Formats: sequence, C-alpha cells, structure tokens
Amino acid sequence: MYDTMLRMSDPLLNLYKGYYVINTETDDWIQCDLFRVNRVELSQGQFRRWLWADFINPWLSITGPIDDPDILEGVQLAHEASVFDFIDVPPYQFKTFIAAKIRTQLSRGATHGR
Repeated sequence: MYDTMLRMSDPLLNLYKGYYVINTETDDWIQCDLFRVNRVELSQGQFRRWLWADFINPWLSITGPIDDPDILEGVQLAHEASVFDFIDVPPYQFKTFIAAKIRTQLSRGATHGR
C-alpha cells in the first residue's frame, strides 16, 4: 500500500525510486560478502556503490582539509565505493492485479483492515 501511495504521489520518481528487497546470509552486513537486491546478486563493494547511487559525486568532489570526522569518513567511504561499477537494480514491481486492488481500495477511501 505504501509503495502504491508513494508512486502515485511522485510519478516522476524524483523522491521515491521504488521498493527494494535485500537478502543476505547474515544480519551483520560488514561480514556479508554477497547481497541479493530484488534477486540481483551484488558483492559487498557493488552493494555499497549501489547504496550511494546518485549521491556519490558530491562526496567525491569535496577537496581540501577536512576537520569533521564524520565528513572525513563519508569521503573515505565514497572513494572506496567509487571503484566499483554502479549496477542499476530496478525497483520491485508488485503484480498488476495487487497494485490495481490497492489503488481501488485507496480511491474508495477504504480504511485499514477492510
């Protein structure tokens, strides 16, 4: 339902890109070597690059001395992720009949639980 509402409110996908399912062998992402995002397998480096998506370039363009440790860490992480190619994983698409049912319920003003 949230995915449908967000897609309807942002049809140009400026703020909401979509819904992603991330599967790993362990909850400890630092120890995880393989990530499955919407059934696309990514290495840890590819996954980190995918997480940065469109926001990596501003971090890579920071120059000069950096005094703030959080900003320094962000710049270092951006540089580490930038060596990997960006793999564009498409957002999950709910089955058409499920999305249609949700839109119908939303247009009728249905409440939770009906």
